[in-house]
Amino acid sequence: MVIVFISYFSAILAISGSIYLALKFHKSWYAPLKELAIKPEFGGVNIFLGAMVGYLGSHFDKEIYNATGRLYLPADWTGGTPWITGQFTVVPVFFWILVILTVIAFIATVSAQGSAAAEINTEFRSSFKRLFTMPPNGFLDEYRKLALGSGRLVMDLPPTLRRSQHQELIRTLLLSICNVVKEYDSGRNSCVYGCNIMLYFGTGSSRFNTRCKALRKNIRCIERGVALENLAGVLELQRILSISSHTGVNPDKRLQKLALPIPMTSGPLDVLDYIPGAPLTFATGKPAAYRSQKDLIEKVEKNRRFSSNVLDDLVATLNAQNESVQAVICIPLYSYYTSGVPEAIGILNIHKNIVDEHFEAKYKNFGDLLAPLVQNLERAVSLYP
Repeated sequence: MVIVFISYFSAILAISGSIYLALKFHKSWYAPLKELAIKPEFGGVNIFLGAMVGYLGSHFDKEIYNATGRLYLPADWTGGTPWITGQFTVVPVFFWILVILTVIAFIATVSAQGSAAAEINTEFRSSFKRLFTMPPNGFLDEYRKLALGSGRLVMDLPPTLRRSQHQELIRTLLLSICNVVKEYDSGRNSCVYGCNIMLYFGTGSSRFNTRCKALRKNIRCIERGVALENLAGVLELQRILSISSHTGVNPDKRLQKLALPIPMTSGPLDVLDYIPGAPLTFATGKPAAYRSQKDLIEKVEKNRRFSSNVLDDLVATLNAQNESVQAVICIPLYSYYTSGVPEAIGILNIHKNIVDEHFEAKYKNFGDLLAPLVQNLERAVSLYP
């Protein structure tokens, strides 16, 4: 009889499980069932079904047994007769239907509770992580001062500036942006924050031809055998247009000379053609945040379009900046003094000297706050000779 019981139990689980899985894969049916199963009232339904199954099973056990035995008991278990005598009635049919419904309701309840617990845990983890991306008290007051100061600098800009004055103006605007990020990041004294600008030199332009010798000397992460003239252009780090939270409005002398290639491509934009960081941001026109140098290196390692020469060059370049640059945000800069579509003129890099697992999430929060300060910077850089 134990074997018979196990057979019945397995059959009920198989039937109930199959029906539940069919409902689960049919989203229009499963969604209402899931919402219903998580409600406290659904527990009453389970109790009612269980009570009905228990009542029918105890009061009509022989009838249920005989009706079931007609179908499943072998002849040698019944004294040589193929079936146990007895007739199907409403009670056995109703009993087994209730058993199947009870099992389905139980599975639905357990599944819905598990899904709800997983959603709550995910939301809790997300909220907990968000705590690390929120600004400290008093941030908005500091931001207002920095934003107003940045706006006044551009509004009060004289019609003509000496080159050194223009450079100092840009560095002052960079310092405002740097201080916003620092204040948002709780003003950690242990971190060194910095900003720098990479200007774009399009191949064949007069500016490119003037800087060609220096660009050729400072170019990094370029495939062997590729000439500068075969690129779309080059992004060059302007050390004179850089600052850090330690240097104030003075240039950050710890930065190394650097130029990065923007390849010549045909057809639709393919992000795999560009080195992650400033080149990719320039190509896509979308800001990007990286938690550490490791993020940049891993993206190149996984991209089989780049040779080991490019990877080795990138690692060496980042190692040279190791003390200054770890977490990085790259923001495209545009000139608004050209007719038609704004022209990309370079990249603003915002960096800190430690790894920050939440840097990307933080930028999503304070990116809109930086927008007016970045626009002020764009106006100043657009006029830079």
